[in-house]
Amino acid sequence: MDILDSHIKTLDRDGVVIVNNAVSGELKYLQHRYSSGWSEILDNFSTLKWNKIKFNSDCQINTGFIGKDLYNGHLKAEYKSTGIIDMTNSRYDFTYNLEHVKIQSNYINYIMKNTLKNEYNSYVGGLPILNNIDYPNQSHRSNYNRNGKWHRDAYSLFDNETLDITLPPFYYTILVPLFTMQATNGRNTEFIPGSHRFNLAEHNITNTNELSIWCSRQETIKLNCNPGDVCIFHGYTIHRGVESNNAEQGPSQNHNFDMLYAVYKKNWYNDEPADNYIL
Repeated sequence: MDILDSHIKTLDRDGVVIVNNAVSGELKYLQHRYSSGWSEILDNFSTLKWNKIKFNSDCQINTGFIGKDLYNGHLKAEYKSTGIIDMTNSRYDFTYNLEHVKIQSNYINYIMKNTLKNEYNSYVGGLPILNNIDYPNQSHRSNYNRNGKWHRDAYSLFDNETLDITLPPFYYTILVPLFTMQATNGRNTEFIPGSHRFNLAEHNITNTNELSIWCSRQETIKLNCNPGDVCIFHGYTIHRGVESNNAEQGPSQNHNFDMLYAVYKKNWYNDEPADNYIL
């Protein structure tokens, strides 16, 4: 397990690491659950009813550490008692057909056991990008083929970032690409190494615009992954989805971005409090 111990050190230092062939044995199963669930949603896409997310005044101040403007105004729909979130720029987050999926990987299990230790759980979802050309009836959509917003996945626990970033790990996201990702071209995910320990509040970064300016000045990394590889990152690592910089992978290829994700978190962390927002 020496290589995995090295991955754990990288994860602690950079907040992000790639583990090769971590889910190769169950890749076909994961691809099937993802594609069959998303295909069914697309077949019923025109019937979905979208509502805007609006945060309650008494929820935590800093969602993703940069204020509520990260998610305020996003759209959410329901499909067969599961949620679908419109993350803007034709990016979606869904859990249908993935609710009972558990990733069985000795590599992932070893890393999570040695970082989260005990009393943690996980869930799986999908992160597709929808092609406006193939699915033009997105009356609520106005943009596509653009980068996502810089953000953190976990929220501030105490509205005190100085305290939050000193805590032991309690939240990790694992990206499972179902296609080949190249750092030099094509759709990808971009990270700022070490940002899981960076105090945004101390640098007066309090909204998405200020965060974007700061991120534009940082060194970033993108993923080089094959199907079967995974990317594990700390819940406080700042990242975003990036659009293709290859003209051959423009809007006509939007539907080819297929990504699973898994969240591993301590049992006490409430990932989506029921009263956190209203529709």
